Amino acid sequence: MTKRNAELVAENKSLNSTVIELKDKLITQIERANEKLELANKTLKETKLG
Repeated sequence: MTKRNAELVAENKSLNSTVIELKDKLITQIERANEKLELANKTLKETKLG
C-alpha cells in the first residue's frame, strides 16, 4: 500500500467514526422528539375528551 493510500484509509476510518457518532446523536434527538410528540398527542386527546 502506498503512503497516500495509507493516509486515505486513516482519513476514511476517522470520517466513518465521525459519521457513526453523528448518527447516534441524531437517533437520540429523534427519539426525544418522538417522546415529546407522543406526550403532546396524549395531552391533546385528553383535552378533547375532557
